[in-house]
Amino acid sequence: MKKFLNQIKYYFGFSSSEASGFMLLILLLICFILLPFLFRLLPNNEAKLGENDEAKLLALQKELDSKIDKTSLDTKANFQKKDFQYDRYSVEKEAVKESKLFIFDPNILDKTGFVSLGIPEFIAERIVKYRNAGGKFKSKDDLKKIYGLLPSTFSKLEPYIKLEAISKSTIENLTSITSDNNTSSKPEYPKNTYSKKSVNFDFNTVDTTKLMTIKGIGSKLSQRIIKYRDNLGGFTSENQIREVFGLDSIVVDELMKFGEINSPVRKININIVTDLKHPYLKPYVAKAIIAYRNQHGNFNNITDMNKIKVLDANTLIKIMPYFIF
Repeated sequence: MKKFLNQIKYYFGFSSSEASGFMLLILLLICFILLPFLFRLLPNNEAKLGENDEAKLLALQKELDSKIDKTSLDTKANFQKKDFQYDRYSVEKEAVKESKLFIFDPNILDKTGFVSLGIPEFIAERIVKYRNAGGKFKSKDDLKKIYGLLPSTFSKLEPYIKLEAISKSTIENLTSITSDNNTSSKPEYPKNTYSKKSVNFDFNTVDTTKLMTIKGIGSKLSQRIIKYRDNLGGFTSENQIREVFGLDSIVVDELMKFGEINSPVRKININIVTDLKHPYLKPYVAKAIIAYRNQHGNFNNITDMNKIKVLDANTLIKIMPYFIF
């Protein structure tokens, strides 16, 4: 052993104490390596279950199984009614079986009408809330987007859906608005109920400096108003000021006191334009208008544009003052 320690000291440059510690570390490592093998050589002293113990365990297991089955049955009985109430698919299927189908417009039909069609009451309420919040069904497929409405229910209702087109009176009004497109006169809009103290500027020509003289209008709001006006092509109605993001009703009323519209808007020739962009038109609607024109030829009047399915009546009314044919 001394000879081995001397060799370790000479080879590694250890002192006597360091060489002894090194030897101890090697011995401990060898012990840890051999320990698992030594345990395997020990006799197996596991206790074996006797017959009595095994019988007791089987009895206990049966007792637990019976308790679990009883609890499951009780739970199922207690919640059976609730499960039926909240299983919207089961409710909807049963409702459709007892329904009486008829032609309807989802933009007009009330809650009772939807229920009589076989739509569950909670989905009928959801449709009415969607409409009250400003939602509109522009096509039959829009009804399919109502959360909770089964595809099978929609397929049964689809043949009976009839969306109302723009009424003749609306078309006549729109035609009268656009019939004088080449003149500088303003289209007729409902008059505002407020009274002006004085008129100091034209909304379609005013600059940011003038707007900032109005109480509540800073540099950011004035720039936002001008930018929205330019994107529109000009205001056709003073009420459009309310569409500018960030303007509260108090500031709008203050603007209304000192401004009015005296200048015409910038028109878009709908039969010439190739890249149609406008704040009132979503990109897919603008593309549909151009595609329809390319396929069917130039638009002659508002009636032709009414044939575009994705262009709803409200949007058509708002956009028409900016079009010429």
